[in-house]
Amino acid sequence: MHHQDPGAAARPRLSRVHHCPARQLPVLALALALAVSLDAASPTTADAAISVGAARAEISPSTQILNWVGHDPYPGVLDPVFARALVISDGESRAVVVTWDLTDTREGFVARVRKEIQKATGIPGDHVLINASHTHSAPWVPSEGDPLLSAEQKTLLRVEKGPGFLDWGNLVVAQTIRAVREADAAKRAVHLSIARAWAGDLVFNRRPVREDSRVETTFTPDRPYALPQAQRFGPMDPTLTILGWESEAEPPRAVATLFSLPCHPVSIYPHDKRVSADWPGPVSARLAASLGGESLFAQGCAGDIVPIRRNLPARDRMSELIGDRALEAWSVRGRVQTGKLRVARVPVTLPLNEAGRRDMGRDAIASETQAISLGDLAIVALPGEPLTALNLEIQRRSPFPHTLVLGYSNGGGVQYVGPTGEKRRGGYEMGVAGSGEDRCGQILVDAAVGALQRLRAEDLLDATTPDRLDLYLLIGQSNMAGRGPLEAIDETPHPRLLSFEANKRWRVAVDPLHHDKANAGVGLGGWFGRSIADGGSNRVVGLIPAAVGGTPLSRWVRGGDLYLQALDQARAAMKQGRLKAILWHQGENDSGAEQDAQSYARRLAGMIQDLRQDLGAGEIPFIAGELGRFLVSDPRDDTPLAKTINDQLRSLEGRVPRYAVVSSERLTVLPDRIHFDSASLREFGQRYAEALRAMKP
Repeated sequence: MHHQDPGAAARPRLSRVHHCPARQLPVLALALALAVSLDAASPTTADAAISVGAARAEISPSTQILNWVGHDPYPGVLDPVFARALVISDGESRAVVVTWDLTDTREGFVARVRKEIQKATGIPGDHVLINASHTHSAPWVPSEGDPLLSAEQKTLLRVEKGPGFLDWGNLVVAQTIRAVREADAAKRAVHLSIARAWAGDLVFNRRPVREDSRVETTFTPDRPYALPQAQRFGPMDPTLTILGWESEAEPPRAVATLFSLPCHPVSIYPHDKRVSADWPGPVSARLAASLGGESLFAQGCAGDIVPIRRNLPARDRMSELIGDRALEAWSVRGRVQTGKLRVARVPVTLPLNEAGRRDMGRDAIASETQAISLGDLAIVALPGEPLTALNLEIQRRSPFPHTLVLGYSNGGGVQYVGPTGEKRRGGYEMGVAGSGEDRCGQILVDAAVGALQRLRAEDLLDATTPDRLDLYLLIGQSNMAGRGPLEAIDETPHPRLLSFEANKRWRVAVDPLHHDKANAGVGLGGWFGRSIADGGSNRVVGLIPAAVGGTPLSRWVRGGDLYLQALDQARAAMKQGRLKAILWHQGENDSGAEQDAQSYARRLAGMIQDLRQDLGAGEIPFIAGELGRFLVSDPRDDTPLAKTINDQLRSLEGRVPRYAVVSSERLTVLPDRIHFDSASLREFGQRYAEALRAMKP
C-alpha cells in the first residue's frame, strides 16, 4: 500500500512539542527490510532516496491521576514522559513509528490514534506503528471499550473512572498527532546506519527452568548470575540495537536514532512512585545530545526480561551503562542498504483460554502483526507482552539481514504470550496474566514471518531484472519434493533465494518448497539453491518446484500431465528470469518392473530433448541424481531394480549433451527405507550444485 508523499511543507511550531530538524535517528530495529545483492552489493544498485524526521511531545499525567499499581495519586514527576514520532519517506510512501513512555497499547485506542494521524497528515493508518515502552511508572492508555480480564478490570477501571484520566487520554492523542506532524514537516534526506552492543549482564530472564522443566517466575533475582537448585537460565537476546538516520552533511549528524533493548523498564517501580520513563528516559536524552536529533526507545519482546537490579540508583547506573555501550557501538556502526519503503499489516485472530472467554465474553481477540521494511532493514511489531523466545524465532526465520522485533505494539493482544508448550511450564506469565491459548504465540510468529517473506520477495523482484534472476526447474518424485523432517536450519532463509509457487507468485524460499503431499518436508532443491546463491555471483536465485511424489516417468514425458504442469510453471516464471538448469530426481516408481527399468534411459533422453525444445532453452544443463544406494544394497519389495535405474541414468552421460548424474554414495535413508533423510538431502542438494558448476559453459 503506497500513499503519495505531499512533501514536507513547513508548519508552525506547536506548544509542548520538541523536534530536532538537524539530527539523525537510529530507527528502532524496524525488523523488516530487504536488500539483495546482484553484482556488487544488493539488487538495489544504490540506496533509495530516504528522508526522515523526528519529534516529541510531552504526555506526562497530572498528579491527580491514580497510579494503576496502588490506586494512589502520583506524588510527582521524576522525569517527564513523551510521545515520540519518527516519520520515514521514500518519496512515494510514508510510515511512522510512534513510541510512548507508557505501560501499554490497546487496540481500540490505537485505532483512534491511527485514524487521527491519517486525518492530520495523510499517512495511512496501516502505516502507523505504535509501541509502548512498558514503563511501570506511567499510566496505561484508555481501554476504549476493549475487553479486559477480571484482574485488569479491578486494576484499570478504577483508574479510568478517576479524576483527570479521560482528559489525559485526550492529551495523549493530541500530543501524538502534534509529534507526527512536526516529524513529517522536519524530514531530511538521510542514510541509514546500524550498531549493536552487548547488554546481557544488565538483564535477566525471570523464568528460570527447574529440573522438572517447570518455571517459577523470579521477579527480582537475589543472585542473577547464580541460579539456585540447579535451575537453567531462560533464553535471552542480549542485543542493544541502535538505528540511526544520518544527514549527508560532513561530518554526518543524526536526524534521528532509535534504540531497542528487550527489558522491562521496572528499575524504579515500586521503589519510587513518581512518574518516570524509567531507564530508557535518560538513555534517550543522552543519545539525542551526543548524536543529534531525536532519540526513540522501542520496546522489544520483553515479557520475561527484567533488569538485574531495581531501585533509583540502579536505574541511573543501568542508563549510564546502556548509554556508554550504545555510543561505543555507534563509533563502529555499519551502513544499511536501503530500498523501497514497504508496510504489511496482518490481522490475526487469537483464541482465548477458558479464563479469557469467561472474563471477556468472547472466544477470541482480533489483533494484528505488522512489518515495515526499508531495504535490508525490517521492523516487526507484535501485540501484548511477547516472551523473548518469539523474538528469537522471528529473527531466525527472517529473510532480512537486519530484523528488529518489537512487542507492546498496536494493541494488547492476549497479554503475555509465549512459544508453543510454554503454558505447561507454568509461572506468572503463562497463568492468570495471559488470556490466550498456548498456540497464540505461534500464530503471531507465523503471521510475522509470512509478512516478512512477502515484503522481501517484493523487494527482490522489484530490484531484479530478468537477466539477473537465475531460474532452476525442480522436477521428479518424492525425493526431489522432499520428505526430510524439518529442522530449525531449514526454516532459516537465504536473502537471495526465491521460490515460485503453484499460484504463480514468488515467495522467499524455505522448506518445504513443494506442497505435493501433506508430508512434504526438507528437499534437495533448497540446499542446491543456497549453494548456488553462495557461489560468488551475488545473483538472485529462483527455484521452480514442480515435483510430485509417487509418480512414474510416463507422466513426465511429453503429453503427460506432470510434463504439461511443469512446462506451464516454468514458462510463467521465465517471464521474470532466465532458466539456467533443470534438476531431476525420479525412478523409484520405475524400478519395480523390468520393462520400465530397461527402457528408462531411452524415455528420459526423449523427455530431456522435448523439454529443452518446448522451453526454448537450447542445451540447458540437465542434472539428474542417482536413486539412493541403500535401495541397491537393501532393496524394498517394490524397488528391486534400483541398480538398473542408476545404470540407465549413468548410460546417458556422454550421449546427452550437458547432462550429469549426481552420486548418492554414503547418503542415508529414513526408516521408510526409500526417502533420504534431512542431512542427506542437504548434502545431495550441494552435490547437484557442484555438478552444475563442473559442467562446461
